[in-house]
Amino acid sequence: MSEVCDYVEWSFLKGMLERLCFDNRFVRLIFTCISTVPFSFILNGKAKTHPISERRIRQGDPLSPYLFIFCVEATSRMLLSKEHKGLLIGTKIARRAHHVSHLLFFDDTIIYCEATLEYHRYVMDTLWHDELKSGQLVSMDKSTEMSSLNTPIENWEQLTDILRIQVEHAFSCYLGLLAIIGQSKQKVFEQIQKRMWRKPSY
Repeated sequence: MSEVCDYVEWSFLKGMLERLCFDNRFVRLIFTCISTVPFSFILNGKAKTHPISERRIRQGDPLSPYLFIFCVEATSRMLLSKEHKGLLIGTKIARRAHHVSHLLFFDDTIIYCEATLEYHRYVMDTLWHDELKSGQLVSMDKSTEMSSLNTPIENWEQLTDILRIQVEHAFSCYLGLLAIIGQSKQKVFEQIQKRMWRKPSY
């Protein structure tokens, strides 16, 4: 997401809290906290009237990360709805395991689907509706596409044109770890073990 705290619509956040069955008094208390924040700006060296904001949650506020979780929950539910309708098929970590269609880490989202035009259109449709409702914006400049090596080259080119994001290779990293481990798990996790041993013990 792009500047996740700046684009959250209060009306969307309120609706999400109500759908999750939070008590009305709790919802009012939350909105008292986020809607009474004073803002001021300086024009020609003089402080002007505080503008009234109808969106954003304050970055650095202890309450903001928890409020953002509710926004992410909406994205997750929209993707799950697509999955239940058969419009999105994720991946399995084992033969008898459930499909995993997406993983969330704060403002990062990993979406798993088949490398076809149809499924990618469903993903983009979901993200577009999420932007429309929540006010958040997907940062396409920071987004990447990774496909398995057996994906035809023409598919890669078509998908890149639809998503308009860069394509990464299997050796790409996320948070210091390889995004795709492959068959040689020992070689990958061996590096983690070495880094842990280098850290001083307490």
